[in-house]
Amino acid sequence: VYRKAPPSVSTPPIDASQLPAPVQLPLTDIWYTYIAGVGGMGVNVVASVLAQAGVRQGYEVRLTNKKGLAIRNGSVYSHLSYAPKGTPVSPLIPCGKADLLLGLDVLEAARGLEPQGRYRIAHPERTAAIVNTAKTPTIDTLIGQEDFLAEDQADLIHQHTRPDAYFGANLFRICEHYLGNKLYANIMMLGVAFQRGLLSLDLDTLLWAIGQAVRRDLETNLKAFNMGRYLALNPNHFPLEEQPLSYAELVADKTALLAKKKGKRVAAAYRDRIRDTPIATARRHFALRVYDLIQYENLAYADRYIRQVLAVQAKDGPEFDFAATRAVIYQLAKVLAIKDEIYVAHLLTCEEKYRRDRRRYNIDPSRGDRIRYRHLNRPHLRLFGRDFRPDLKLGDRTLKWVARMKFLRRLCSSWWHREERDFAAWYENLITDFSPRSSDEYHTWVQILSLPEEVRGYRGVRQPKMEAAKERAAELLAGRETAPDPALLQIPVSTGS
Repeated sequence: VYRKAPPSVSTPPIDASQLPAPVQLPLTDIWYTYIAGVGGMGVNVVASVLAQAGVRQGYEVRLTNKKGLAIRNGSVYSHLSYAPKGTPVSPLIPCGKADLLLGLDVLEAARGLEPQGRYRIAHPERTAAIVNTAKTPTIDTLIGQEDFLAEDQADLIHQHTRPDAYFGANLFRICEHYLGNKLYANIMMLGVAFQRGLLSLDLDTLLWAIGQAVRRDLETNLKAFNMGRYLALNPNHFPLEEQPLSYAELVADKTALLAKKKGKRVAAAYRDRIRDTPIATARRHFALRVYDLIQYENLAYADRYIRQVLAVQAKDGPEFDFAATRAVIYQLAKVLAIKDEIYVAHLLTCEEKYRRDRRRYNIDPSRGDRIRYRHLNRPHLRLFGRDFRPDLKLGDRTLKWVARMKFLRRLCSSWWHREERDFAAWYENLITDFSPRSSDEYHTWVQILSLPEEVRGYRGVRQPKMEAAKERAAELLAGRETAPDPALLQIPVSTGS
């Protein structure tokens, strides 16, 4: 990203003088806080602020930091304790004794609930929790081997801490939107904790400690602190959600994009094909997937999708809320739009991608902002009977040429992404066989038609998941006990002797 001036951010007026003073509990016993995150989030900065503030407040302070690798790969946590002067204090939090859990990373914060007790610091009757609910993917998530839902982890923390003292919000998004950088989330979290009366510290003492620990961008950090105080009183004080396009606006937008890239005839044909949407509850997704398949190949390829969706709908019914039809609308498009090198090149250079990037990175061309792209690609090539996967660094211009080379799908059809194309053909055969004769059979078919949902990740990860999905479908069709869900990590359990 190249800029001629700092990015422009629109922060609503923040007047800390209008905020009510929080009710603070006096420190009469040992007070423990646990701060959890991953490298680069500022966990140690939070610990430093609280430690310096505690010393200035006159407390006995103990601090233990565990550092980790920066970004995604290393957990970082701090044990910090306050006590009246002269009180013996442990440098580590005893099991279940934390008074406050500050979770900059929701997954690392959830580790503080481990039931075995090795890391468990929280207790549902004692521990208050302030949690950043943003999802930071792990290495295993990035390569498609495992995944998790940040919402599930936040719910888990909520269930195992004090229900009256839980706060959760996506602080990263708030900071990026209003302050231009998510790194201010750590100080924002301190503002939430202070305003909720969870820190036995005077405001002046805490502000002094922030000034000592964060000398760079102090003004912005203090603004983040005060924003956190507002969030403590009203979690929706800083709105984030943009109004999604209506169905009519979405269709108009996709029609305009097709007219620009493929001509008015194709754009008009697209609008005609989605006019009779199969079911109202899925019409938005149906319109998007038809558009995607036209971009992936052509109108004929999209027609192949439409015919099969309508065929399932003809055998479906409103008594089941068209669950099978909705499953096919979602999953058939997924298996047909194989992420080969051609389609990936399109996704990396399409107008929708540029729009998302301009919004995400706050790019304003009128201020001189611009983005220069360098994509790291590893295509699968076969020359003289040998497979090659070279590491390439390509610019947008090259990828736009690659995106036009759809003829390679037919020229190299004997080997190129053969497994994915075979999986798509297998799924289309399932759709042809869809013919439930009872309510139980119908629900089994919905499970079967939804199986591609779990086939995701990089190519080497997807292949075993495709085989697992086929095995699961065969067992469901045979009425046998179902095969293991291909999305779940299977952990062997030894019974011992």
